[in-house]
Amino acid sequence: MAASTGDDVLPDTGRLQVGISGAGPAGLLLAIGLAQHGHSVTVLETLASPADRGTVNRDRSYPVDITARGMAALARFGVTADGSPLRRRTLPFYGHMTPWGPEALASAGLIGTRDDVVLGLLEFVGEHRAAWPGRVDVRHQVPVTGVDLAHKVILLEFVGE
Repeated sequence: MAASTGDDVLPDTGRLQVGISGAGPAGLLLAIGLAQHGHSVTVLETLASPADRGTVNRDRSYPVDITARGMAALARFGVTADGSPLRRRTLPFYGHMTPWGPEALASAGLIGTRDDVVLGLLEFVGEHRAAWPGRVDVRHQVPVTGVDLAHKVILLEFVGE
């Protein structure tokens, strides 16, 4: 993940132009937070959107349970509100079963696949971006090969004839 710094600050507003490599849960939550604070964010993702390829993908669709600290972090950005896309895409999670019996959580978390979480965050961006002072632009199927921090650029794989 790479963020612009220094002379990339927009002169009149003090706002950043930020590039994020990877539209997974962390990249999307970072983009949401930056846009909510007025920054302009472009997220580049190599894979197709889970909305296009489905949320069951062997390489990307492992189970995720979000509890305590994760829920608190997500709540700071408003993504866990009742009826939110993340809540619609995941299920409530109340604890684990251990050999010694159930281990309940102090407060309910969320459980779903990684792609369900990603899709919930993408839908959250779509539903709320107009209300934010900054912007988020997520681009799928952009093959990122690296980040050159010295030149402040994201390196892309050339796909052509």
